[in-house]
Amino acid sequence: MKPAQLISVVIPCYNGAKVLLRAVQSVLAQDTPGTEIIIVDDKSTDDSLSAAKSLASQFPEIQCLAQPANWGPGAARNAGLRRANGRYVCFLDADDEYAPRFFATVLPLMENDAELCWISTGVELVNAHREVHPIQLDAMIGSLPSNLIVRKAAVELLGGFPEGSLFRGPSAGEDIIFRTALDRWFHGAFRSEKFLRYRVSRGSHFDHFLDRTAVAGNELIFNKKDPDEENGALTAAGDLYRDKISDRISLLASLKTLDHTRPPFVDRLFKALSVFDESRARFDAVEGPLHSQEGYALYHFAKYAPGQGLIVEIGSHFGRSTCWLAAGTRAAGREKVVTVDHFRGTPERRKAGSNPPRGGAEAGTTLPAFLANLEKLGLRNWVDARVGSSTDVGSKWQGAIRLLFINGDHSYEATRFDTETWSKYLVPGGIMIFHDVHVWPGLTEFYRELLRISHLWKEVCKIRSMRMVQRLP
Repeated sequence: MKPAQLISVVIPCYNGAKVLLRAVQSVLAQDTPGTEIIIVDDKSTDDSLSAAKSLASQFPEIQCLAQPANWGPGAARNAGLRRANGRYVCFLDADDEYAPRFFATVLPLMENDAELCWISTGVELVNAHREVHPIQLDAMIGSLPSNLIVRKAAVELLGGFPEGSLFRGPSAGEDIIFRTALDRWFHGAFRSEKFLRYRVSRGSHFDHFLDRTAVAGNELIFNKKDPDEENGALTAAGDLYRDKISDRISLLASLKTLDHTRPPFVDRLFKALSVFDESRARFDAVEGPLHSQEGYALYHFAKYAPGQGLIVEIGSHFGRSTCWLAAGTRAAGREKVVTVDHFRGTPERRKAGSNPPRGGAEAGTTLPAFLANLEKLGLRNWVDARVGSSTDVGSKWQGAIRLLFINGDHSYEATRFDTETWSKYLVPGGIMIFHDVHVWPGLTEFYRELLRISHLWKEVCKIRSMRMVQRLP
């Protein structure tokens, strides 16, 4: 991010040559240092692209993008988002404009409150050609993207706007789905000042919305549905978008359950995005069944888990989980990861035919590949590999453990043995993690038994097949 860049205003434009200048001038008039404007032409058939290029040549804070095809406003906003450098982002439609002092009013609120992810404002209707009920107006205010300022990282966590072709019909809907997701996952606020001047035009999406709705008993009623709404296609497309968001954010949301291991909100959500994406891109190259969300959970607890002591991992194979643990403890400048493994693979995986593994098949061991992976990823100095069985290493163990990852033989007997051998060294408040719960029957049976001993253990988090329990005092 450019050091001086504060806010990026993305302006999607389709056949808006006659109104584009007015929108741009309303942004420039905010007179806020560190503002950039990104105009995205959505394959207009008028002179919009030429107008945008002309503005970009006159003002250094303006850049112009051209979509290769008319993909709709959602895709245009996402294209601008990918180019944006600001800490905050706004999405202003080309035929609308900002009222004076919008940025001056809301930006200090965002800068002074790390928990505040977005602010929406009131809307002034300009050139309204028909009556609009206050309840209809409220619904519109709650769905618009143009009356909104939001932290860029929050929009990135959502994955931007939905882009499917269904959202480009007369009912659109990409904006309300985006706003609903934003409201669900992030804390925001509303300002009643009418900082957006929304121009009402005949045949617009807003006009279509007014045609389909009425107000009865102070409730908004939809008296007409489009075909895509009737057959459920639009609902299904919205569900798919929400599922993708849930898959991306559920990991971070789950980590909220262990309050005293949680870093500040900005670090947990916004900085975590870049850590998660960067680490996933690097560590997914290491062979292993660990999902990247589970890996990030290991990173999180290696970095933030309470208490003093070592991190011990029982079973590692090629080192995929070790990389996540080592990266987490390195980020916090804490202890090394002690990995205990005979590096020949677990019995159930050998039975399943997944061994001998590649990379160490000739020697019958994965240790050379394990060490090579750590070396390649710059994590070798953060890992102490103890070659041997859990029994052999555990019989000689001394020292407190703050984080224990049980990921060896997944049979009931082996899981119970590993837990009984190693958990006695876990400090009060320490975290023990199991992988492949509800995947391997023996492990699952033991885990259920463990939770029934409620005076010793409390489940604090679950990510996919991974379960985290905390040792009670």
